[in-house]
Amino acid sequence: MNPVRARLVEKAGEWEYSSAKNYSGSDPGSLINVEVAKSYLFTG
Repeated sequence: MNPVRARLVEKAGEWEYSSAKNYSGSDPGSLINVEVAKSYLFTG
């Protein structure tokens, strides 16, 4: 289900369960824990 097409919200970022805010950069870091991700990527 697409909440915008269903006219439940006007913008995807308004939907509580949408990841659109994370991809647009308006709410960075809430999709994943950035520090944990960095620890996995940059271990020595």
